Amino acid sequence: MFIVVIMMLLLLGIAEAMMSSESKRMYIPTFNGEESEFQMWWMRFKAYATIAGFAIAIQRTRDPDLPPKEDEVLADDADGKKMKKSRDANSLAMVTLTMAFTSASMMGMIADAVTPDWPNGLAYKVIDNLFKRYRPSDVMSKVEMRREMDRVSMKKDDDPNTLFEQISQIENKYVNQKLSLEDLLAIVLDAAPIKYGATITAEMRNKGNALTLEDIQEAMHAQWRIIYPAAKTKKTSTAKEVELSSVDNAEVICYRCIKKGHMVFQCTEDRERGRNNITCNIMCGKVGHIAVNCWQDERNAHKATAWFKKKIQDEKKDGGNGEDTGHTNIELLLCSIETDKLIYITDALIVLKLSQVSRLPLTAVMAIYHTEVSPVLLNQCEASNPREVALIGYYIAPLHM
Repeated sequence: MFIVVIMMLLLLGIAEAMMSSESKRMYIPTFNGEESEFQMWWMRFKAYATIAGFAIAIQRTRDPDLPPKEDEVLADDADGKKMKKSRDANSLAMVTLTMAFTSASMMGMIADAVTPDWPNGLAYKVIDNLFKRYRPSDVMSKVEMRREMDRVSMKKDDDPNTLFEQISQIENKYVNQKLSLEDLLAIVLDAAPIKYGATITAEMRNKGNALTLEDIQEAMHAQWRIIYPAAKTKKTSTAKEVELSSVDNAEVICYRCIKKGHMVFQCTEDRERGRNNITCNIMCGKVGHIAVNCWQDERNAHKATAWFKKKIQDEKKDGGNGEDTGHTNIELLLCSIETDKLIYITDALIVLKLSQVSRLPLTAVMAIYHTEVSPVLLNQCEASNPREVALIGYYIAPLHM
């Protein structure tokens, strides 16, 4: 065993001697077992193996020139020299792989490559296990490739080369799965901004059956250079958004919590709180709204509904005596029903559309009222729909909106 270790160290020294002074600065690429890092590591490791002279040993199949046993005595002839070269490459590959792996799970692959005839392991077994784990060739791998291709994207002002680089990375990742030119073109057409449609169509008609993906890439890149001649220095929409977000909000008022320093969409107050929990403490003193929205404030006259404006006008005409004008201020609201589903029967009454009223229970109704219902109005309701009379007679706590 000691002799084998000495031999492996000598082989590693020989590999370093084969490198030039510049290549001596290279380090063995390390791998921590993360799937996202495998493709980059594998490409670098293959390059390192080529320089070090053991690229033949990192295939997925056994080298036919490998001797049956690691410690077999080889003849001094042509076949013996081939076997020795193959055995040395395998030993160097195993040493390098052992130094490249940095996690316990990866070291398990080194252990799995050991056999009775090869106590230091067979490199091709390690490589085969790596590809089975990180690059499986099965139906599921094709599904995974399709999913990743569906996530390929490109912004309207991006260099088209970024789109094709994403496709190339996925193809290299799933080297055993191939996509046809038609599939790749479909991916490009789906991800490319619409402004490249005419360019792609013209290139397809011009090249016909000789069309390649590189032709589409060159045509799109040429158009991009025309549209964005100073792409490196141009200001993008993202930069403008950053500038807008830097505006001082110290004097901005939130109309939900009436505090300074943020806007409504930035408010951390409970968005679902009911209006029953707030009170107008400055203007009218009633529940259901705050002073900044109070309709009795002349500055909010544009916010008031038609019936409230008429009520104020009538009160002004009466001199504030509160005489009955023959109109009633009754408003029926239903939970989860938008205001666009309300209709006016008279200037004084707001009720739900009959199609909505007929399907909803009385317990879902809240009534907001100010005066008694006049007999004339009741007669109108009785003539239109009896259920409206029941709704009008069903009152919960009086509120003012």
